[in-house]
Amino acid sequence: HTGKLGSLLHPHHLLYGPMSYIVARFFAGVGIQLPNIVLLQLLNTLFAFITLALFHILCFRFTRDRTVAALTTALLASSFGFWLFSVEPEVYVPHAFILLMGFAVLWTWTGPKSRVPWPGRAVGLGFMGALATASHIMGGLLLIPLAWGALWYLRPSEAKSRGVRVRTGFLPVLLLGGTAGLILAVVYGLSFSAGPNSQGRGFIQWVLDLANPETGLGYRVSYWNLNAGALKEWTTGWGGALFAAPKYRDVDSPAFG
Repeated sequence: HTGKLGSLLHPHHLLYGPMSYIVARFFAGVGIQLPNIVLLQLLNTLFAFITLALFHILCFRFTRDRTVAALTTALLASSFGFWLFSVEPEVYVPHAFILLMGFAVLWTWTGPKSRVPWPGRAVGLGFMGALATASHIMGGLLLIPLAWGALWYLRPSEAKSRGVRVRTGFLPVLLLGGTAGLILAVVYGLSFSAGPNSQGRGFIQWVLDLANPETGLGYRVSYWNLNAGALKEWTTGWGGALFAAPKYRDVDSPAFG
């Protein structure tokens, strides 16, 4: 509403706000007049179906069993939490799609048939890691399997250990990490400068404090409240995401945090 890009930047998920703005502007430009929230619900629903399709493909490539792949996909497709966030303007389903894309690229580029030179693959994997992190800050965990794949499978080496040929992939890992780090440094640096919620606060505080309930964009329950009670809430939360326990159908329930 303000017309300023910085107002759309949430440090935990930088991409969703600008992406939503571009979609809304596109539909307005072609003459389709719908409330922005409806457009975002339609966008997330589209991401949901694409995500399920990609999830099924990856399951089949991993198991080589059509029945297992179909049942696994059906489990996700029948879960309450997946569709809850598929029909709401939330970041999680688009983020899930980006994570699956990261695994698909990892699977393809670490395979024996890949013809892309290893420096290009390392840069590409670094880009996917940065994209996942910018999509949601916890997506940075994707860098762990990406780095593992780069370490063992991107750059064959003639080096031998006790007579057995080994693969040394430290250079691909460094290139992957450097690519992801550079992209994220630029993206987060520019976002920190443009975001109105960052004014008067340090960079680390800007990134982490939104997880605290005291801040304007924070949540009702602090991320950092780690105790036995929190473990119980996490357990019941996952149960509600899968099976839609009655308390999770009420958005005003404290279970939503």
